[in-house]
Amino acid sequence: MSDTPTAVAPLFDAEQMDQYLEEHDDALSAYRHCIATAEAGLEQRYRDGEDIATLVRGRATFVDGLLHHIWQRYDWQE
Repeated sequence: MSDTPTAVAPLFDAEQMDQYLEEHDDALSAYRHCIATAEAGLEQRYRDGEDIATLVRGRATFVDGLLHHIWQRYDWQE
């Protein structure tokens, strides 16, 4: 097994999320769907034997992308 990290397909796609949000009225449900889909993908990759460090990096990248998307989408004026 190599110590070099392998490329990970992104679990979060901002453009796809924007499209999904345009098609659905409930943003919370849309984000929940996105999270559930990512979790299912990570679980399958784990069961397929993918390196755990790669999966952890993939999940962290997903959460970062999701939070960034939410932060940019809403007006957070105090």
